[in-house]
Amino acid sequence: MEFVIEPKNGIWVAVKPGVKLPEYLDRIKNADVLAADIDDTIAPSPAKRIAFSKLKDIRFLASPKFMMWGFNTCLDLAVKGKAAESDAWKDFIELFLRDPAEQDKIRRQYTPEFARSTFYPSVADFYARLPLYMKKFFVTRNIREVGEAYLEAAGFNELLPEQFDKRGSLDMILLMQPEARRFLVQGDSEEDQEFLERLELKKKIGRLHQVTSIYVSGSPYSLNPAFDINIGRDYTGLVKLLQAC
Repeated sequence: MEFVIEPKNGIWVAVKPGVKLPEYLDRIKNADVLAADIDDTIAPSPAKRIAFSKLKDIRFLASPKFMMWGFNTCLDLAVKGKAAESDAWKDFIELFLRDPAEQDKIRRQYTPEFARSTFYPSVADFYARLPLYMKKFFVTRNIREVGEAYLEAAGFNELLPEQFDKRGSLDMILLMQPEARRFLVQGDSEEDQEFLERLELKKKIGRLHQVTSIYVSGSPYSLNPAFDINIGRDYTGLVKLLQAC
């Protein structure tokens, strides 16, 4: 990866060598479909926020079920790192978030206004620079009550919640958008990379013409060369590049 904006104050942009920067920027602005993650991609993880909030709730702290979930999650994180987060969240949903009272509580907290307030810097500006015809999908492991708030806050078209097999999520998008040929994808995880790899396969067999990918990282020292563009959790640099082209 080559830095086109050197890291400074959390702002940086790196790209794969071999393709000129203006081409990458044109591809971002000319995509038919955007498929984006939410957690740690456009905002600090709502899933983690919800799970950690239960540590302040005496009902959960007194629950053997919650304590066992926490113990198992800590073990998995120690062994697998970030890769363990998906399974931990899936278990959390099934154990604690199927209760209508909990869902209603989350719905009241996660309003579009609250969701927008959690956006990383310049996320809203980035989305404002994408064409109106672009169909924008959130593909997320979050429950619907959370995802709908981010959907409205970001001005997206469709929400695919509780997506724990993101490769399968692509098939759903292609069914909804059969004419789409140019894809843009945003993510921060191994699951998002698997989604990207499936997109690349569709391109190889001629189903898609173009795939452009953006990886959001917490550090310029943790780049993912599978993605075309790597940025930090501040979109200001990428927005400035789009403004200039």
